[in-house]
Amino acid sequence: MVATVIAGEVKRDGATIGERALRGVGGLTQSGIGEADVVAVMLRNEASFLEAMLIARTAGCYSCPINWHYKADEAGYILRDCGAKALIIHADLLRQIDGGVPDGCRVIVVEPTEAAVARPSLPDVFEIVATLVVRELHVTDAVRSCVELSL
Repeated sequence: MVATVIAGEVKRDGATIGERALRGVGGLTQSGIGEADVVAVMLRNEASFLEAMLIARTAGCYSCPINWHYKADEAGYILRDCGAKALIIHADLLRQIDGGVPDGCRVIVVEPTEAAVARPSLPDVFEIVATLVVRELHVTDAVRSCVELSL
């Protein structure tokens, strides 16, 4: 496991990262995503990116990073081409991929670290994705649902 990850203001030791990854794996498993499925990751370069990649690997999934600058057509092409069953994405990037998320791809929304720091009343990054609740997102018509994860 990783000794310590420092990304901006976020500092996590290997044990903490491992625990958070296992909670995320539990959430993926409960939402029907597992071994040999593809989990796309569209996050900025911060601690949550590392955790998302570790979650996918630990769950036996293939991970497919997507550049967070991509728009709907670029991200949509990658999501369809790799057959992603899930997309882990920062909340503020949802609007730029409007129309790009294919049917059947679960959208897992993660609050960016900067937003969590700016609004201290919000829980920590993967704790924001809590209790495996499926709900409709009304951010855009293209994003059909969001699975919130954490155990």
